[in-house]
Amino acid sequence: MSTARPTGIVRRLWRETPHLTGVVLEVSPELAAQYTRPGQVVVLRPNDTDQIYLALASSPGEVQALELLIGEAAMAKAKLEQGGQVHLDPPSGPGFKLEMATGRDVLLFAVGSGLAPVRPLIQHLRKNRSDYGQIILYVGAHTEQDFPYQAEYEGWKRDRIDVVRSISKPWVQDRFREEAPDVRNAVAYLVGMKAMIEGVTAALVEAGLDKERIGKNW
Repeated sequence: MSTARPTGIVRRLWRETPHLTGVVLEVSPELAAQYTRPGQVVVLRPNDTDQIYLALASSPGEVQALELLIGEAAMAKAKLEQGGQVHLDPPSGPGFKLEMATGRDVLLFAVGSGLAPVRPLIQHLRKNRSDYGQIILYVGAHTEQDFPYQAEYEGWKRDRIDVVRSISKPWVQDRFREEAPDVRNAVAYLVGMKAMIEGVTAALVEAGLDKERIGKNW
């Protein structure tokens, strides 16, 4: 492995849910500065062959820290340990198109670890709350215990971000259909597996949302 590749130091590891691990990496200020927009990703390279793509769960602007949310399969490959080091590529990707949300209602959809890149998006919306109308987060997980960042939900709600949870079924798109809000002045941001993205997109289009106002982080 090339010695020129940037390195992160594992400063904190914790069990966020039974199947997801939170990680804070200490990185150089120069590398952290390349994280400029919610929705961007990093690539961990624990060895010469594996590449682990992960969306960033912390907000841009933190001087030397990048936070991640890692599933069991990725953790098995990464073999991260407190105080250990891991090679990684700098933050990259287009992230979310934040500009299209200004002055509009915002609908957020995420399932499981997909909430990781939505979390810094939520933080952006909270800091600029007066720039947006109604904000609704539709979030899904297999069980009650599998929702990440549950400790933050009350803070989100205090900032007028409604949280609609879906435990297993009905899916998040079905929860949206149950009481679909007026989408004439809305945008939506989606993070999840292909089938979830397709299902949510179909539900949004059915409700009258233009596909041009549906954003993803890739």
